[in-house]
Amino acid sequence: MESQYPFRYLTGFRLRVFRAAADRIVPPAEGAPGGGSLSTSAMVDWSLDKMDAKLRSKFLLLLFVIQGLGILFGGKFFTANSPAAQDRQLRWMENNRLRLMRLGFFGLSTFVKMGYYTREENFPNFRYPGPLFPQAPYPDPTVRRISQGAIRLEP
Repeated sequence: MESQYPFRYLTGFRLRVFRAAADRIVPPAEGAPGGGSLSTSAMVDWSLDKMDAKLRSKFLLLLFVIQGLGILFGGKFFTANSPAAQDRQLRWMENNRLRLMRLGFFGLSTFVKMGYYTREENFPNFRYPGPLFPQAPYPDPTVRRISQGAIRLEP
């Protein structure tokens, strides 16, 4: 591994909330990591860097809201709640009458799945042979190194 990925947005409590929620959205399975890995988090952090600043700040605010709402579902912050309480909270967000809550959940879910399914180590888990042109150049080689696990990840 040649370098370390510099987490810019998913740090501290935001990283903990993201990883906890991601593991509930894409749970670990036998022989397969869950969505809450550092690799998934790095892919999402990289994407957040490319996002419009206003939209990025809304996404980061969502992580703060998820953490606080945990108190209503398990008596503790989201990251300290049981997996059952976390699932209950995420289902509540997914099916909420408030459009804003549903949008937040689906935005988070989309980022988790994008980060998870672009990691090459996960390709065998869902029988994906890989890209048609694996050697095609990327506009930003960092994303390729993250997906290949060729960059050190430490928040």
